[in-house]
Amino acid sequence: MYPTQEPPESLQPTTETPLQHVSAPPKKTRRYILVLAAILVVIAGLALYLLLSHKQSVKPLVTLYYSDGKTVLWRNENPAVEPGTNIPNAPYFVDLVRTELRAKYGDHYYEQGAWAVTTTLDAKLQATAEKLIADNLPSITSRTHGTADEEALLLQDVQSGQIKALVGGVDYKDKDHGQINYAVTLLAPGSSIKPLDYAALIENTTNTGAGTALSDNQEVLPGYPCTNKSLPQAGGNCLLDYDFKYPGTMPLRYALGGSRNVPAVRAMLNSDPKDTSPDRFDSINGFTKLVGRMGAEKGFNCYADEALTQTTQCYGASALGDGAFITLADELHVLATLANNGSKVPQTTIYNVRLNGQAKANWRQPAGQQIIRPDTAYTLNDIMSDPNASYLPGSCDAANCASGANDYKFHRYNNWKFAVDPGVTNDGYTGNMAGWSSRYAVISWVGNHARSKPLNASVETLTKPLTQGLMQAAHLGQTPENWKQPTSIKTLPAYVLTNHVGLGDIEPSPATDIYPGWYKP
Repeated sequence: MYPTQEPPESLQPTTETPLQHVSAPPKKTRRYILVLAAILVVIAGLALYLLLSHKQSVKPLVTLYYSDGKTVLWRNENPAVEPGTNIPNAPYFVDLVRTELRAKYGDHYYEQGAWAVTTTLDAKLQATAEKLIADNLPSITSRTHGTADEEALLLQDVQSGQIKALVGGVDYKDKDHGQINYAVTLLAPGSSIKPLDYAALIENTTNTGAGTALSDNQEVLPGYPCTNKSLPQAGGNCLLDYDFKYPGTMPLRYALGGSRNVPAVRAMLNSDPKDTSPDRFDSINGFTKLVGRMGAEKGFNCYADEALTQTTQCYGASALGDGAFITLADELHVLATLANNGSKVPQTTIYNVRLNGQAKANWRQPAGQQIIRPDTAYTLNDIMSDPNASYLPGSCDAANCASGANDYKFHRYNNWKFAVDPGVTNDGYTGNMAGWSSRYAVISWVGNHARSKPLNASVETLTKPLTQGLMQAAHLGQTPENWKQPTSIKTLPAYVLTNHVGLGDIEPSPATDIYPGWYKP
């Protein structure tokens, strides 16, 4: 029971006059309000109807444009139905763009209306790439007696990551294998992967530069017991150089420029100074992971099955691009990172996207991710663009290289410096050749469609017309902007090679050479 006392003053009943009654608005005003509300409802309903009817009236349509944003590359008025082989222009590239759109916006993205996509494809350079592929086909067929029947060719802008030209095969309409896009198919890169062996070595050691002495001798290496120096078919188990010559000590510049196998494997196996295990798996795995970080989005892996679906441990041969696989597009991306002073930018085929006239996505120059240091990248770019160190036959001056039938060097073009990187697998089934400058990177591939028959030809004769042709077309009329040497680079005494090694290398090698800023003699 509550105490019997008076409630506090704030709770006592008031004696003040209650609030006055507020009268409703006049009937006429209420009528106006009701009419106005009805009009607003009608307007909102009409706007919603127009919006919905507009969406329903926009027919699903996908239009791809070349990089100029005006010229139609491909138009699909019935995107719900697969076009089959009915893609007249750059079909392998169009397939990649369609795949990228589905990945980004969903499998049924086209149902949202009209899509206008400006791609990165340069109409002129794409036409050049297609002509190079077509013109080169009779030559590779003749030289390999029909074994080689497929080619691929790609061009990437180094600084932007944009794909400017892409041909993924000889004939998209070929019913047997025409729809295999060799630009994005896992392939063994062969010797063209060798610059990355030395990237791993220079990055992870303090005693390696372009003038460092390396051994090219048949000797015991992890995976190569070398108890029998005969050829493999006669029971040999040593690591072999492609020319079966072992000239001994040479500077790193000429070991890489000469595409020597033994120094390349040694470099990769010694790229982790902490790895002293007999198998050197830490060094091998560090190397393959580095390739992945530099741009191999699908990885640089070894596989336990022929379908290339089950990854397994790689061995020393991966340093030579044997038994390990990468796509051409990814290898191009990796080499473009090297060309871009070690800075990786995303690789892309799309510039901008509009949906029903509204901007959906716009490309912006991305910030690069520094994967290897500029000193490492510059050293390798300088070596690969050095015509004197290259084993390829031919001659060059400061501005251009000779262009005779037996000249294979194209390291100079109108004062541009081109890095040139040929590659062939140990089994001789496929071959490729990369080229890059500070502006563009190109990679070509030639082989049998099933990658199961040896080419039995000098691979450089098959791939050089493709890579050289597209590199020169891309740089035609461009003002040279070659790599600038980092201020941290050191110039120090180098091991001097005096004996002649390959077909086209020129001796003696330089008495001084470049070393990274962290180099310690």
